[in-house]
Amino acid sequence: MKKINKFTRWITFLILFTASACSNSTTITLPTEQSTTLTPDSTIQRISSQLAASSIQELAHYSDIIAIGQVVSKEQIINTARDPDHPTQPDPRFFSINQVYQVKVENILKGGAPKTLLVAQNQGLLAIPSNTKPTSTDVESEIRRNENITFVPLSMNIRYLFFLRILDKAGYDIDGIKSTELYAGVAEPWRFRVNPDGSLTPETLLSGLNPCLSQQTLASIEAILTDLDQNAFIPGYNYCNNPYPLPSTDSSEQPSESIPYP
Repeated sequence: MKKINKFTRWITFLILFTASACSNSTTITLPTEQSTTLTPDSTIQRISSQLAASSIQELAHYSDIIAIGQVVSKEQIINTARDPDHPTQPDPRFFSINQVYQVKVENILKGGAPKTLLVAQNQGLLAIPSNTKPTSTDVESEIRRNENITFVPLSMNIRYLFFLRILDKAGYDIDGIKSTELYAGVAEPWRFRVNPDGSLTPETLLSGLNPCLSQQTLASIEAILTDLDQNAFIPGYNYCNNPYPLPSTDSSEQPSESIPYP
């Protein structure tokens, strides 16, 4: 994995949603909403990202796994903030609150074929003064403050279509879970409720999303994935208004596949 400098790692975890003032924590005021389009920038690493995708094609391209499944259990809360110098260790300054859910997989549309997935959702960020660990009261208070403001809790026994990426392919332990076995949303909207008629409803608090993201069905998703298998993804292309671009015959115009994206 490409080495990332200290400043980048600090930005990585600082930008994870909002933080609250708790009894043993310091308030961090962060924006609760962004409309920035997802771009292949190697300096951006975050989970449950507030970056907004411009199309299903973009979500699909940057996802490590696309799956249909149901949340069957609520697991532990983990701290995903990493020490800039030693990513295998937690950051001594921040506690990034992530609730882990276990998802029973019904169908895999992209990626491997696991029977279950561990999906982490960011629910807040606490500053840690003097290297002290936040109390359970701190964590619970931060979660309550952010619920339905910066995040929507996953619902049990609801069919979802997930667009996910591996937390970190470097591979290290985070509170008993391997980073390579933990998944998080690639960008907003990273999950869609699957309705009985096969239509999809994006579950996100971000406004201003491209309307085409809320006009999809399972059948249209499968068609999009088939098209992406046959044609290279073009960053910046308006897929919503022009869903099927003609391939360029000039190789110099093709996007580089070597552009790193975490």
